[in-house]
Amino acid sequence: MARLTDELMEFMENNPAELATADKDGVPHVAPKGSVVVVDEDTIAYAEMYPEGRSAQNVRETGKAAVSIVDYPNQKAYMIRGDAELKDEGDAYKKIV
Repeated sequence: MARLTDELMEFMENNPAELATADKDGVPHVAPKGSVVVVDEDTIAYAEMYPEGRSAQNVRETGKAAVSIVDYPNQKAYMIRGDAELKDEGDAYKKIV
C-alpha cells in the first residue's frame, strides 16, 4: 500500500478537499468536505455531518472512496483512492471530534 508523503500531508492540510463515492450501481457522488485531516501516513479522515447522506450511504455500500485535494491558484492537485469506512471510535475519530 502506498503511504502519504510529507509533501502530500502538508498539501492536504492547506487545501480544500472533495470526497467522491459511488453507490453499488456505480452512480457517482462528489461532495466538498471541509474537515479532511491527515491522521497518519496511512489514514485520512473527515467528519461526516450527515450520517444518512449520500456520501455515508455509498461508503457503507461499497467501502470505497476517492479524495481530491486542489490548490486552485497554483493549478496543483492530488487524488487519493482507497478503502473507506465510517467510524465512531478510534484514533481517526478522536482526531476529528
